[in-house]
Amino acid sequence: MVATARAPERAHSIRPVNEPVKVSLRLGHDRKPKAVLHDGRWRPVVQVRDAWKVKEGWWAGKEVARLYFELHLRDGSTIAVFQDMDSRQWYSQRL
Repeated sequence: MVATARAPERAHSIRPVNEPVKVSLRLGHDRKPKAVLHDGRWRPVVQVRDAWKVKEGWWAGKEVARLYFELHLRDGSTIAVFQDMDSRQWYSQRL
């Protein structure tokens, strides 16, 4: 049983699940990620497991264009990063 089950929800206590986080990447000559900067340190990419593009929302006037990579890092973790094709900013959704 949750003690605060009847507590009113507050906007400041609700956050999106898996919200993208800005990250910096080092890219190779092939334009694929070679390292991700997170928590003040560079995490080397061991393998690019997958790459894909998403372009949707154009029919609703809210177009989203992203280039995604699934990365296996040297520390054993796997993350997904994407580049927003409009702003050129990189984001991570799992770290």
